[in-house]
Parts: sequence; C-alpha cells; structure tokens
Amino acid sequence: MDDQNNKNLRHRETSAPVAESSNRFVRRIWSMLLIAGPVVASAFFATTDLKSPPLSIQGDRPTLVFSSYLVDTGPDPVAAQPLVTTTFEYTNRGQETIRIKSLQAQCSCIAPQATAMEIAPGQSGQVVLPLDTRTQPAGPREYIVTVSYEDPTPREVTLTCKTVLPEKQIEIEPRVLMVMGRITSNDKDIVTVADYRTERLAAPMKVTGVSSSISVVTVQQAGAVEKDGIVRQGIEVGYVDNMPVGAHKGVISIQTDDPANPVLQMPVILGGRKRTADEPVTIQPEQARLIYAPDNIAAATSNGVQITLPAKWKFTHFETFPAEVVATVGKTEPAPGGQSVVTIGLSLSAVPQAGFERGTVTLHAKDGEDAEMVTVPLLMIRRTSDAAPPGV
Repeated sequence: MDDQNNKNLRHRETSAPVAESSNRFVRRIWSMLLIAGPVVASAFFATTDLKSPPLSIQGDRPTLVFSSYLVDTGPDPVAAQPLVTTTFEYTNRGQETIRIKSLQAQCSCIAPQATAMEIAPGQSGQVVLPLDTRTQPAGPREYIVTVSYEDPTPREVTLTCKTVLPEKQIEIEPRVLMVMGRITSNDKDIVTVADYRTERLAAPMKVTGVSSSISVVTVQQAGAVEKDGIVRQGIEVGYVDNMPVGAHKGVISIQTDDPANPVLQMPVILGGRKRTADEPVTIQPEQARLIYAPDNIAAATSNGVQITLPAKWKFTHFETFPAEVVATVGKTEPAPGGQSVVTIGLSLSAVPQAGFERGTVTLHAKDGEDAEMVTVPLLMIRRTSDAAPPGV
C-alpha cells in the first residue's frame, strides 16, 4: 500500500512540471502570434491590390463664403459719430464667377454696398453696411441684409449686425416718410428735426434750408416748437396733383449750420396708383451707386442701372439730385413682351456738397399724352483720391 502511494506521489510530482511546461509553450505560441499578426496583416494588405473609393463631398454647397455672418459690437454703446460702418469679408470658393444680384436691407437707414458685383473664382471682397446713427433711436439694434447672388445657382445669404447705439443726438421724425394710396396737393405732412446734444443745448443746430430730390414732392420750413427744453424745427412736405403712376422713391435733404452735420437726409417713399400688369417697370439693381473722389470727378464710376419699361414710352429727359449728378442713356435694347431696356450712365459735373450721400435719378417719358416717371434711388460714395476704388 505504501509502495502504491509512493508511485502515485511520484506520478503527480513528475506530471506537474510537464503540465507547466506545456502551458508555457502555449503562452509562447500565442505571444508570437500577437506580435507577428500585425506584421503579417500589413504585409498582406501591402501586397494585395485593394483600392478604396475616393473621398467625395456630396451636396450642392454655396461657393460665396463669408468669414462671419454675424457682427456683434458688444454690450457697450458705440462711439457717438454720424456714420458707423460694418464690413463682412467674403471669398468665392467655387470654380464659377459669382454675380451678386441685390443687397436688400430690412431698414432704410442702411444702404449696403459690395466692393464688386461680380466675383471671380478665388477673389475676395467685402459687403459694407454704413449705418447713419444720427436718426436712429438709442439702445440695442439689429440690422439685417439679404444678399441675393448666383453661382450660377440662385442663392441667398443673410448678414446680421448687432450693435448698441448711443443716446440720441439728432432726431428726424419720422425717420422715413411713407405715403400710400392716391396722393393730391391737399395732402400735407410735417417732419421735425431736434438736436439732443448736451453740448448744443444752449445753441442747438439750426435748419438753414430744405430740398426734395423729386419734383412731385415739395418742401419748406415750417417754424419751430420748444418742448421740455428741446427745440423741434418743422418742415412741411407737400405733393403735386396728377402724380405719375407707380411707386416713387426720393430723399428730403435738410441743410444745417452745424459743420459736423451740414446735411441731414430722410428717405421718402410714395406708393400711389399701381401700374397695370401689361405695362410693368423694373429696375436692376434697385439702387444706383456713384463712387467718386473730389479731386478727380472725371474718374467717377457707377454700376450701370438698367430700367425695363414699355417700348411705346417716349423718353423725354432725366432729372437728377443733387444737380451735380449727370445721367445719360448708355444704350437702349429691345426686350420680350413689347419692352425696352434702358441702361443709365452716371457722372459728375462738379463736386456735390459734403453730406449729400443720397440722391435720385428720375427718368421722365410720355405715353401718348400721359406723363410717366421712374425714380431710381442713388447712393453717392465719396472717397479720398489715394484710396483704392471699392468697385460698384
């Protein structure tokens, strides 16, 4: 019995090292496989002709890319100044030329501009928002501009400027004069101008003269009223009878004795009788632009506004404001549906008075015995001669 137990004991003593040796061998094989596996796999894929499909971006993406779509000047009011300018940088990231069709602002207090209306591939530029703070209420404000363009797919992009305006200094009320419906010479409106600047309380700014950019609107000074220590100077606005059909846009200019604000301007929009559907009139772009340097007005450039109107109209003359603006017919071309396209050229005969930033180009024509009129708002951009022209 003891001999048998000794044999079993010797068997366990000899089999344990064998089992341990076997386990070490298995672990060594697995370690080799773990080490060699990636090498073998790498060699396999390196010698196998496997081709992955190229990476591609799906979808029709806009190619006019802005560095920012929102400009926020912060929680503090901007410095008191007549004009606050915000810029949005853009680049054409596509392979086609981009054509900007329009820059539409939600507020008439800003007249957005683009440094170029056609942007070649890779070209950069700016959309500029000049804000006239003199007639805007104080506090947080948001200004939105919609840019419509083709790349060549028609697209729109929205740009937003958020700012806080300082306490009001000069107030024109209303900020925009809008008159709708049938208008006659019996209709009258009063516009008031008030100077809130503390440094001018003892001697507030005075209105020295007024003028209208379109002949169907008349203006004259109408005295002053003082209330709560603030003097409000009045301007009476009148209208003519038999106003030509259509909506008309102009500007009232208010001249003052203040060197910092020699001219204040307020938009006027008249919505009288609508044109019939068979005699449409369109303006492209909706606003004319004239860029000039005071010491070289011969080099003034404009954006070539086109007016599409009934071919049966007989052009008579242009009326411009300010008077230093010269408008000419660049060319006239036939258009479908009994229409004609008239291209307007703009130049200057002299330097306009400082402060005249807006004006009007009015086309006058005859349809038989009826007088016809088309008004085109004009933005005038005054630059120094050593500044590169921003384009139109």
